Amino acid sequence: MPDTGQESRHRSIEDVEQTVKALVVSHLNLDIDPQDVDIDEEHFLTNRGFNSIDALELLITVEKEFGIQIEDEDLDASLLRTLRVLSRYIHAALEKRQPT
Repeated sequence: MPDTGQESRHRSIEDVEQTVKALVVSHLNLDIDPQDVDIDEEHFLTNRGFNSIDALELLITVEKEFGIQIEDEDLDASLLRTLRVLSRYIHAALEKRQPT
């Protein structure tokens, strides 16, 4: 269920990382525990057969799950270089939504 309320804005980076790992494992139908995913592995997604259509689908899922909008200028391969890069992007987007 998507996080669109106040609680999504206060998620820790660790929580975001765990959610991203679970989304990727589910999206790729990997037979591993999300806890076993190395969040810093370079090209984790492409090493497992992830293609551009999979990337688009994953990013749409991320937007829905976290209630964020990934900006067009941020849509490039570097966003998916590692799961930590993606997680930090998500966390920053959530932080921007916090009231000032």
